[in-house]
Amino acid sequence: MNVTKALQDCPSNISTIILEHQPKGAAKILEELPKMGRHADLILSGHTHGGQMYAVYPMVRIANKYLYGHYIYKETNTQIYVSSGVNYWGPPVKMMASMCEIVYIRLLSDLIVK
Repeated sequence: MNVTKALQDCPSNISTIILEHQPKGAAKILEELPKMGRHADLILSGHTHGGQMYAVYPMVRIANKYLYGHYIYKETNTQIYVSSGVNYWGPPVKMMASMCEIVYIRLLSDLIVK
């Protein structure tokens, strides 16, 4: 993803949510944003299917800093969520079926109105 191009028309003073298919791309975005003087509040990603198959899980884990679940990038307090998705890629051999998910994210304002 060309993060500069993606954010060029977005105001920098509002909350920013970035959708990046691959978690590797999310890691690159987190490196690029400070160089641009920008911040992302949330990055949503997928692609890894939570590791999908036991046999390749170690390789997938090594190749991806963010594999599955919720992370916080402490340098900027950016939240990252990597979904395992609802299905599989390739032959129908997803071995960690319990990791299939549909994610519901509720976004809240930092202002509480009473």
